[in-house]
Amino acid sequence: MTDPDFEGLRSDVETATRLPEFDRVASRARKVRRRDLRRRLVISIATVAVLLPAGVAGWHAAPKRPSGQANQQIGPDRPDATPSPEPSTSPVATIRAIAGTRRDALYAAVDVCRAAERLSACSLQVVPLAPTAQEQRSPIAVGELRNDPTDPLDEVTLQSVTPQSLLLSGIRRDGERKYRRIDLRSGGLDIAPEPLDRTAPTTGDQAVQLTRYGDVSFIRQADARVLRAPTQPNLKDVVLVTSVAPEYGWWVTGIDPASDEAAVAVSRDLGRNWTVVPLGVRPGMGDPVLTTGDGTTAYVFVRTANGIQQRLTTDGGLTWRPQYSAMPWPALFGVKGEPVERRLGAVVRRDTSLLVWAEAEPGAVFLESYDRGATYKQAAGPSGPIVAVQDGFVAVGAPPMFSYDGYSWTSLPSPPYVFPT
Repeated sequence: MTDPDFEGLRSDVETATRLPEFDRVASRARKVRRRDLRRRLVISIATVAVLLPAGVAGWHAAPKRPSGQANQQIGPDRPDATPSPEPSTSPVATIRAIAGTRRDALYAAVDVCRAAERLSACSLQVVPLAPTAQEQRSPIAVGELRNDPTDPLDEVTLQSVTPQSLLLSGIRRDGERKYRRIDLRSGGLDIAPEPLDRTAPTTGDQAVQLTRYGDVSFIRQADARVLRAPTQPNLKDVVLVTSVAPEYGWWVTGIDPASDEAAVAVSRDLGRNWTVVPLGVRPGMGDPVLTTGDGTTAYVFVRTANGIQQRLTTDGGLTWRPQYSAMPWPALFGVKGEPVERRLGAVVRRDTSLLVWAEAEPGAVFLESYDRGATYKQAAGPSGPIVAVQDGFVAVGAPPMFSYDGYSWTSLPSPPYVFPT
């Protein structure tokens, strides 16, 4: 038996189990990847070249829609889209004041405003306030008091001064109060006292004031001419109380020059003589508010930093005494519960009870007293501030309202107006 060839056997095993050189393997792999990448790129370019012309042709052939309808579907179940409506430019009418002698002879100062780019253009119009819609008439005067339709206008007042004329006023941008006489037959007219005419007033002539805190004048009933009162009350910052009927005298509020206290002056002889009585309280926020139902019992409210101060007279203004009465206004007026910074007013009802109001959006809130202002309680009221006329009361609100007794109120139709230009 021959010996095995161990040397040959080892050579065969080494040959069979020899590992490849790794540098050569990595180089071969990179060549394979580059070849595959070139092949895929050539195939992609060929595909795009074939499909692109067909896609472009199809896009041009498709029907077009307006760009604003790109996200809207239109079909049998969805009607053609319509553009969104523009913001409303309809005018907004606000009743600023009401005056008159009785229910069927009322007139309203209506501010008609239309929104512009950044400001509102407004037209102040004087319109008959008819009891029914069938009796409505067109405005008597339009575009009153403002120099420019965008000018602000505050504290608009309207006063019936003769059977055929009204006195319209408002505070303009410069802080001055502008006055215009509104003739019921011919519209708005400038008005000023005649300085050289010293004609004395006669019974029925109405006191007027044509300058803020200015002299007291009167308007003659026969011809609507304005003349200066025979004498002036010895007061500063005079404010004529226009809510008092002429038969109860001429009443004004102001500041006593000696004491700087709020004061009331009354003339019982058409402005020839005045009784001036200080009220023992310094004025604060706004002018005093005075009301009387008979010319004998009257009430004054003075707004101060410490709240509303009340004064009462029962002898036609010869003497005044304080009323230390709580006024339970709604909580919306803040911590003190009193509207010292709001427009305030008061009227005496037919049964002699007192109704006090304060403006509060969108109308007013009310207190009433049945013991000459000694105590108050909250009361229901109409749509806004109240104006007394000969046969009842009118509420300046939306809608305007009328009452014969100050308790039961009925709505009046909103007055017509013309659109501002």
